[in-house]
Amino acid sequence: MTTLLLLLAAAAPGVDDLFDPFSSAFPTSGDRVRRKQAAFERLLAKNGPGSMLKALARCEGGYRKAAAARDKEYKRFAKTAGSYHGFIEKYRRNYIKREKREPVDIPMPDSLEKGYINAEIAMKRANSIVLRELTFHRWALDRLARMAPGADEKFRAVMRSQLGHKNVHQQLRAVRLLSLAREEQALTELLSKRARPATLAAAAETGQGTGAAALLTHDAWQVRSAAAHGLRYARSREAVAALVARAGQEKGIVADDLHASLVALRGGVETDWPAWWKAQPDSWRPALVRRRIRTNDAFVGTPSSSGRTAFTLPTGSQRVILCVPAGSPVVDEETLRFLGTLPQSARFGVVAFGTGAKPYKKGLIENRPAERAALKKWLAKQKEGRALDTWTGLEAAFDMADAGRGKPPRADTIVVVSPDRPTARDFTMAVVCNPRQIGFELAHRNQLLRLRILAYGQSGGGESYFLQELASPYGGGYRPISPR
Repeated sequence: MTTLLLLLAAAAPGVDDLFDPFSSAFPTSGDRVRRKQAAFERLLAKNGPGSMLKALARCEGGYRKAAAARDKEYKRFAKTAGSYHGFIEKYRRNYIKREKREPVDIPMPDSLEKGYINAEIAMKRANSIVLRELTFHRWALDRLARMAPGADEKFRAVMRSQLGHKNVHQQLRAVRLLSLAREEQALTELLSKRARPATLAAAAETGQGTGAAALLTHDAWQVRSAAAHGLRYARSREAVAALVARAGQEKGIVADDLHASLVALRGGVETDWPAWWKAQPDSWRPALVRRRIRTNDAFVGTPSSSGRTAFTLPTGSQRVILCVPAGSPVVDEETLRFLGTLPQSARFGVVAFGTGAKPYKKGLIENRPAERAALKKWLAKQKEGRALDTWTGLEAAFDMADAGRGKPPRADTIVVVSPDRPTARDFTMAVVCNPRQIGFELAHRNQLLRLRILAYGQSGGGESYFLQELASPYGGGYRPISPR
C-alpha cells in the first residue's frame, strides 16, 4: 500500500505541468480544464495561495508556447488550404468558360482533400489548446481573487512582492489582488514609483491609496486616463480640485475621463468646471460614485463632452482606428461622417476586413480633407468578403496602434464594427475563428496597451459576448446590431 501511494504521489501533476500546455499529465480531451483546476486546488491546499500566485507568472510562457505551436500549424494549414481552394476556383473558372454553367461535382484529388482535412483538424486542435490554456489561467486568478479579501499576512506579502516581478502581466495580477485585499499602502507606494505604464494605470484606476492626482501629468496617456478615472472613487475635495485643474489641458479620451469623473462626483453636468468649482462652499462634498457592474447589454463606458459619436457611441478620441467590414456603403458613410467631425489635427487609421484584412495606409494619418476624400474612394473599391475575418481585422488594428515595448500606443481608441458572427459567412483563413477566443486573446494583449474599444455589432450568447469582453475594460462601450 505504501508503495502504491508513493507511485500515485509521484504521478500527480506538479506546478510545471499546470502551465505547460503540452504536459502529458493532462489529456487533450474535453475535460482538460477541469483536470487542471483539480490539480490547482490540490497544489493550493498543499502550498498555499502565495505559492500559487508566484506560479501564475508562468502563464505567459505557457501561452506563448501554445501560440507558437499554433502559428507553426497555421503555416501548414494555410499552404494546404490555399492549394485546396485554389484547385476549386481554377476548376470552376475553366468549367464555366467551357460549359457555360456551374459544375455539379468537382473532381478533387484524394491527396489534396485528405491533406486539407488533416491540416484543418490539426489547426482546430492547436487553437483549442490555446483557448483552454487562457481559460485555465483566468480561472486560476479568479480563484485567488476570491481569497484575497481575507488573505493572511503571508499571502499579502507575496502579493506585494509580485509588484516587482519582471513579467508585467504578473504585476497586473498583483495589483488586482492587492486592490481586493485593500492593501492601500502598497498601492500608494507603487503610484509614487517609476513603473510600467500598464501597471501604474491599473493601480491608479482602483481609486485606492493616494498619489493618483500626481499622475494626471504623466507622459503616458494610459496613466493619465486611468488616474482621471480612479480619482472619482477617492470621493474627496482634493480629487475634485485636481480634476478641475487638469480639465482644460487635455484632449481626446483623457479629456473624456476627466469630464466623466467630474460629472460623477458633481452628480450632474457643468459647462464650465472651474467656475462651478470656485462657487462651491467648503461644506460641499462629492457624490458617492458606484462602480459599474459589467453587463452583456448595451453600455456606454465613458460619456464625452465633445458631442461626437462613432456608430452611436460617444468619444472625444483624436487618435482613433476604425476597424470596419469591407463593402458596406452604410458603414462607409458613417465612417466618413465621424471622421468629418474630428479636428484636422486628429490622426486616424482604417482597417477594412472581410476575407482577410487590409489597412487604408500603414499607420495613422492626419485628418485632412484630402485624406478623407482619398479614403472615400478607397472604401468604395473594397469588396465584401465571403467570410468576416474579425480576428484578422482586429489584429491589424492592434498592430497599427501598438508602438512597441515601452512606448505609448499610437492610438487610444479602436472602433470596431462586426455585423455578423465572426467567420459565419464562408470559408476563412483567419487564425482564430471562435468569438470567445477572439475576446480572450485580444483582451490579454490589451492589458498592456489599454486601448479603449468601442464596439458596434453582433455579440450575444452565441458569440460568447466577445465584443463586450473587449469593450468593457478601460472605459469602452458596446451597442448591439441585429443579425443580417
